[in-house]
Amino acid sequence: MSITLTKYLDKIRVWRRAFISVSLDQLVNIFGITTITVIAIIVRMLPIKYGGYITEFDPYLQYYSMNVIIKSVENQGISGLFSFFTHHISLTWQPEGVDLGVRYYPGVPYTGAMIYLLLKSVGLTVTPLQVALYLPVMFGVLSVLVLYLIGKNLFNSFVGLTAALFYSVAPSVIARSNLGWFDTDGIGVLYFLLSIYFIIISLNSESVYKKTVYSILSGLFGGMLAITWGAFPYIYLLYALLTIAIVILQYNIKYYELSYFPGLLIMTLMASSIPRTKLSYIIGIPAIIQYFAISLLIISRVVDLKQLVSSKLRLVSSSLFVSSLGILLLSIAPQIGLTHRHLSVALPVLKSKFLFVTTVQEQAGTSFIHYFRDLNIMLPFSIFGFYVIIKNYSKKAVYIAFLIILITTLYAAASFVRLLIIATPFLLIAAGIGVYEVLSIGFSKVYSKSKSISKESSILKNMFLVFLLSFIIISSTLVYVMGIRSSDMPATILSGASPYRSNDWLQALEWIKANVGDDEIVAAWWDYGYWISFVAGKKTLADNGTLNQTRINLLAEMFMSNEEHALRILKKLNASYILIFLGVREHKQGAFTYYTFEHFGEDGKFVQIARIAGVEPETLINVNETNQPFYKEAFWNTFLGRLIPYQFIQKVQGVDVYMYSPKYPTSYQEGAKLILVFRSTDPAPGEVLIYKIVDN
Repeated sequence: MSITLTKYLDKIRVWRRAFISVSLDQLVNIFGITTITVIAIIVRMLPIKYGGYITEFDPYLQYYSMNVIIKSVENQGISGLFSFFTHHISLTWQPEGVDLGVRYYPGVPYTGAMIYLLLKSVGLTVTPLQVALYLPVMFGVLSVLVLYLIGKNLFNSFVGLTAALFYSVAPSVIARSNLGWFDTDGIGVLYFLLSIYFIIISLNSESVYKKTVYSILSGLFGGMLAITWGAFPYIYLLYALLTIAIVILQYNIKYYELSYFPGLLIMTLMASSIPRTKLSYIIGIPAIIQYFAISLLIISRVVDLKQLVSSKLRLVSSSLFVSSLGILLLSIAPQIGLTHRHLSVALPVLKSKFLFVTTVQEQAGTSFIHYFRDLNIMLPFSIFGFYVIIKNYSKKAVYIAFLIILITTLYAAASFVRLLIIATPFLLIAAGIGVYEVLSIGFSKVYSKSKSISKESSILKNMFLVFLLSFIIISSTLVYVMGIRSSDMPATILSGASPYRSNDWLQALEWIKANVGDDEIVAAWWDYGYWISFVAGKKTLADNGTLNQTRINLLAEMFMSNEEHALRILKKLNASYILIFLGVREHKQGAFTYYTFEHFGEDGKFVQIARIAGVEPETLINVNETNQPFYKEAFWNTFLGRLIPYQFIQKVQGVDVYMYSPKYPTSYQEGAKLILVFRSTDPAPGEVLIYKIVDN
C-alpha cells in the first residue's frame, strides 16, 4: 500500500514540476489555442441540428467523384485508384456527358476517399457521407491553427492568437469551412496556408538543411493545392513575385535558391501531372513569368545589378515586362487553358466583358461591407499593421513576403467575393500586428522609467495585452454574430439558397428519382444540375460546372423566348421534363389564399437569365414605376412566365399579390403541350414545379 502511495505522490510531483515550469506566456498560448479550437469546432458544427446534409451545389460533384474512387478501389483493388481519370459522367450535359478527370480537379475526392479508406482499414465504421460532412470542419479548424503558426513565425504569439481567434469566426471563412462544405476551397485553404507557412519558415531559417526541407514541404502543399483548387496560380506566381521583389530591392538572402527552387519544382510537377491544368505551368503564361523570375535571380548572382542599372530603371523595366505579359495573356488565354475567371482576377477591368462571370453570385465584386463583416473593429488595426510592415519591410525577408501576400490577396479578392477567404487571414495578421504595436507603444510610455522590474513589467504587459484583446473580443460582437449566422443555417438543399428551412427540394428530387425514366432528360437552369444528376440520379442538360456556355445560352434563350420557340429548343435537346424553382410565399386570410414572390428562385434569377439570352431585363420589369406590377406583360409572355402558375391580382401596400392560376393542366388533355406533374407541398416559402413535355 505504501509503495502504491509513493508512486502516486511521485507522479503528482512530476506533474507539479511540469506545471510550475510552464511560463505565463505558455499558459496564455495554451489557453488561447484551446479556446480558439473549441470555438472553431462549435461554430462549424452548428448546421448539424438541421440534419447531416452536404451543402451547396458543387460539393455534390465532389461527393459523387469520391464515391467513384471508393467503389473502384473496393471492387478492383489498388488499380481502382486511377478510376477518377477514366470515368465518364453520362448523367449531365446530355447527350455528350463529361470526362471527370479531364474537366475537374482530383484533390477533394481523393482526399476524402483516402481518409475514408484509411479509417476503414483501421477498423473504424464510417460512411463516405460522414467523411464528406466532417472533413471540411476538420480542415477548417486546422486552417485556424496554421494561421496562428504563420502569425507567430512572422511576428509573435500574440499576433498569431489574435489572427486565429478572429479567423475562426470570420463569416466569409465559416461559410466555406462548415459542416458539409465538401468543395475545393473547403479543402484547399488548408493546403494554401500550409504552403505559405512553410515558405515563411524556409525564408526565416539559417540552416541549409532546414531551408531545403521547408521549401520541399511548401512545394508539396502547393502541389496539393494545384490538384485541388483553381486558386493555385496565386501560390505559383507568388514564388515568382517574391523572387522578382528580392532581386529588385537588392535583398541579400543567404541560400535563397534553396527556399525557391525545391518547392517550385515539386509544385510545378504536381500541377502538370493532372489533365485539368495540362502543361500551363511549364509552357504557359504563368511559366513565362516564373522563367523571368528565375533568369533575374541567376543574373543577379552573376552581375551586380545595383551597379549595372539604377533601381528606378529596374522597377520600370519590370513593370513594362508585366504589362507586356498582360497583353500577351489576353491574346492567347484560351489556348493555354486560362478561364474567364482567371482573367477577371488578373485583370479586373475585363470582368464586365465576361457575362458568365458577372452572373454568378460568388463571383461578384468585394465591397467594403464584406471586409467590415470579417474584420469589424479590427479593420483600423489591420491598416495600421500594414503601415508597420511597410515601415519595417527591409528588416526581414519575410516582411516583404508578407507585404506581397497581403497586397496580392487583396487584389484578387477585389474581383471575386469568394476569394476573400484567402485575403482575410493576412488582413487579420496585419490587424494583430497593429494591435500589438499600439499596445507596445502605450506600454513603453507607461513603463519607460522602470529599470529594475523587468519581470514584473513583462507580466503586466502580458496582462495588458490580454485585457485589450478581451476588450476587442467584446467589442467585436458583430463578427461573432455574423459568423454564427453564416454557419447556423440549414444546408442549401433544405432551403433552396433561401433564408427558409424547407423540404421542397427533397420532395422534388425524390419524385424525380421515382418517376423519371433513366433515359429521360430533365431540363432546368444550370444551378440545379448537380442535384438532379447526383442526388436524384437522372440526366440533365447543364450543371454548376458551367462547362458549355453555348448550352447555357441556349437554355437562357429557351426560358426567355415564346412557348413555340422554347418547345422547339427542348425537342432539339431531347428533354422530357422541365423544372423551375420559385421564391413564392403562401398567405392565408380567412378562406382566401394569396401569394407573393420573394425572388430567390427563377422569379428573381430571370434577370441574369435574360442578360445571358441577350434580353434587357428592363423590358420585362417595371423598375421605377412603383404603382405598376413588378412584372410587365412581356415577362408573362416568355416561356418562363408561362411556367409560373400565378396571376397578378393587385398591389397591396406596395406589394404585388397573386393568385394560383396554372397555364397548363395537371393531367393529360387533348392539345396540351405541357402537364404540371409535380408541385412541392412544404408550406415554407419556396416551390419546385416540374412539367412533363407532351410529345404531340
